[in-house]
This record gives sequence, structure tokens and C-alpha cells, in this order.
Amino acid sequence: MVKKKRRKKKKKATSSQVVPLPDVPEIQRFKINEKEVTRIVKRIKRKVKPGELNNVSTLDKFKLIHHDVETLIAAQGGRHLLWQNQCTPEETLDNFGEWLAEKSEDSGLGERWRFGDSIYGRGVIAMEDMEDKSLIMKVPREVFFSSANALECPKYGQVFQSIEFVQLNNPSYNLVAFLLLHNADPDSPWRPYLNALPRDQGLILPSFCCTPDELKMIENLEICKKIVKLSINHMQLYLNLRDIFNRFNVYPSELRWYDYAWAAAMIMTRQSRITHGAITLIPGHDFVNSDQNGSCSSTYNGKCLHLYAEAGNVTAGQEIFMDYGSRSSADTLHCNGFVYADNVYDCYRICLALDKDEFHKIKKMQCERRGILKSNESFLTCEIQQMDGQLPETLLEFARIQALQTKAEILQYMKKASLGFLSAENETRALEMLKFFLEQELQSSTLEDRDENDFTSMEKNFYCLLKVEQKMIIHVLDLVVHHLTNLKETTTETMI
Repeated sequence: MVKKKRRKKKKKATSSQVVPLPDVPEIQRFKINEKEVTRIVKRIKRKVKPGELNNVSTLDKFKLIHHDVETLIAAQGGRHLLWQNQCTPEETLDNFGEWLAEKSEDSGLGERWRFGDSIYGRGVIAMEDMEDKSLIMKVPREVFFSSANALECPKYGQVFQSIEFVQLNNPSYNLVAFLLLHNADPDSPWRPYLNALPRDQGLILPSFCCTPDELKMIENLEICKKIVKLSINHMQLYLNLRDIFNRFNVYPSELRWYDYAWAAAMIMTRQSRITHGAITLIPGHDFVNSDQNGSCSSTYNGKCLHLYAEAGNVTAGQEIFMDYGSRSSADTLHCNGFVYADNVYDCYRICLALDKDEFHKIKKMQCERRGILKSNESFLTCEIQQMDGQLPETLLEFARIQALQTKAEILQYMKKASLGFLSAENETRALEMLKFFLEQELQSSTLEDRDENDFTSMEKNFYCLLKVEQKMIIHVLDLVVHHLTNLKETTTETMI
């Protein structure tokens, strides 16, 4: 008998393996569960497909995506970035400083300013007293890290000239991709600067790092929708970029979500728009933190960015701040990861609909005629800032129309030539209606009695935002009460 040859059983390929990466100490090796990653990516792609989550509530959308993101991070090796600088923080800043000084004849580092510890982690500290309009920092265009550089890059230019990037036409997205490629490139000419950027502690934006339980605190605020929308948009962009990098074979491994989220957070929190059609990171300048009373301003002349002291003197040893402009606390939380304690640009977003009474149709027509609502709109939405000392006329006019009660009063209103006062009775009802609405809003915004020491860092920001919202409702309510009091006093004087 001829003996049958036994076939050697092939060992089952493990679904978890070490992905080969360049032999560079700074680039970590991750144990990536490739099969699990493939399954999760397919599942996420189905969920974030445009229109797929249209009928899902805002918080439920976030829950659906968040669970998959957490499992994806675990399958891709956890919360560790691909590139980890091996130097100490002091050495890292010294290397960055030397690089910046070499590139600029007069950066000011070591003379007018230095890097130093800040309540924000790291900031720019004045080394001498500075008069108003005196030069603090000068950064040449040659060191800018810009989306324009991406197109001209000898090493990666072909990627950014591909149809995927051209069709999307998104400078911010280009810069995120450019940052990822250079961050994983040991030979990047921006290496000292990239090493100095925050690493694992850089993910401070709610869209990338908050949990559904944390987000639930602000689910009734408009900013919650923006946070969730941004989370989904970035997941779509990540999946797209992952495929592009694979096609061009330009990245050390398949792009991991945690690395993408870090790069996107860096761009969102540090970007400048100093040139048309481009998004730019400005080394050194982007280490200046923000404050409502910023003590510096910058100008760009096409060759260098100049940072000047302003708003009074800057004294030696003091941290130098810049003003982020007219952003509300909701905006700074969304795009920068923090809430100001007292932001003069905070506002209350009031949203009102006409009651469905017997005169609803004609009231809607009057709102359209007066330019308060468009034909396809059902709600009046307007923002009232903390610095506003009076109510918007469109809000008052909407309330006047809502307060119309009889046909005779409606006819009287239709004869009114422009926006403004109709009668004392109508104005009183309108203001009382606004007062009642705001009192209800204030009651529903009552904050849960919790020890802030029990909050996560994200919950502290959310709680601060809720306090801002409550404060702004009180501000608008005070304006209504003040208006109502003046009206009653005027009416009483007229009667006398």
C-alpha cells in the first residue's frame, strides 16, 4: 500500500499582529487587530453614510458612533500616538527654539520672550517690559506649515494633487493630512516644531474625546448638535483619508483614528487664515494662548508674521495672550476646547414659534411681510449678546404680532407703516409673553446640585457652559422686565 502523505495543517493566522513600521525609535509599534479593524470600519462606513442617521436623535447619533470609535481605538492599539518624541520637554523646547532662531534673524526668542509653563500647559512669557505696539515676535514665511506647502511638497505633492483632494477642495483637510504625513516622517524639515506640539494631552475637543454621558449634560443646547455633526464629519473624512493613504502607500501603517483625531485637533485649535485659500500653522506664534483681554495682535506682510504688544504694557514675567476675537463660549468650546469664565461675546439664542391659534395664518403672513420670517420658516431665531443693552427689534415685532388678539387689532396692525410700537395693550401683552417664555426657560435650565470636584475635565467645561446659558437667560429676562417697567411708567404718566 502506498502511504498517503499527511498534509501539514496550516497554522491559523492570528487576527492580532504587529504591523511593520520603519525602524525608527520615535515611531511606536502597535498590536493591531486587523480583522477586527476591518469589521469596525465597515460598520462605521454604513452608519456615517450621508442620510443614514437623519431620523436619529442628536445624542443617539453620538452614542452609535462613540461605541464603534472606542472599539476601533482598542483594535488599533489604544490611545498612543504613532510618533512619540523621545526627548524631555525641556530638550524638546530647546531644540524647537534653536530651529526657530536659525530660520529667523529676529524671532525674539531668548530676548523678548521665552516658552514657559502656563495654566494651559505651555505658553509664551515676556522677558522684558514691552510698550504698546512694540515687536514681540517675528516668524518668517519659510517656517509656516501650510496647506499651500502640501501642494508644492516634493515628497507628498502627488498625493495632494490627486483627484480626491482636488475635488474635496478643503484646505483644512489638506493640512490635517499634511501634518499626519510629516509627523510620521523622521526626515521632516519641520521635525523640531512637530515634536514640540502637544501629544496625548492634545485631544481636548469634545468632538473627539467626550463620552455620551458627558455630552448628555448639554443635549438641550444648540452646541450639542454642532459637536455631534463635527464628530460624524471627521469620521467620514478619516475613512476617506485612510483609503487615500493606502492607495498611495505613503503612511507607515493603515491610518489610525487616534492619530487622525490628534492631527485634526491640532489644526482646529492652532490654525490661522493669514493667506487667501490656505490654512496655516505658524510655529512659535501658535504657542501664544488666548484670553478675553489679549495683550497682543499680529500682522502679516507677505514675508513675515509680526506679533506686537497692545492694550497697555506687557511686563517681564507675564504670560502674553492674544484675543481670539468675537467668539462665544460655545464657539471656543467647540473649536478650541475651553470656556471663558466671563466672555463678553456670549449670547443667548432665542427660538420662538407662533401659536397655532385662529389667527395663525394671518400672523404668519404679517411676519413674512415685515421680513421677520421667510415663507419656508416656522421659527424666529435670533441671538442676543451679553453686551447688548436692548432687545432686538425683530424679536419685539414678532412678539407684537403674536400678541394680536382680535380682528380689529390685526387690521390696526396691518395699517402700521413699519416695525415698532402699536399700542400700550399690545406691547404689554408682547412683553409679558416674552417674560413668561424666559421664566420657563430659566426654570428648565436649573443646574443639578453636584460637587464640581466630581466632574471630569470635559464635564467642568460643559457645566461652565450651562452656567453661561443660565446667565444669558437672566440677562435677556432683565432686558424684558426693564422694558416692561418703562412701558408701565410711561403709560401711568400719560394717564395722569
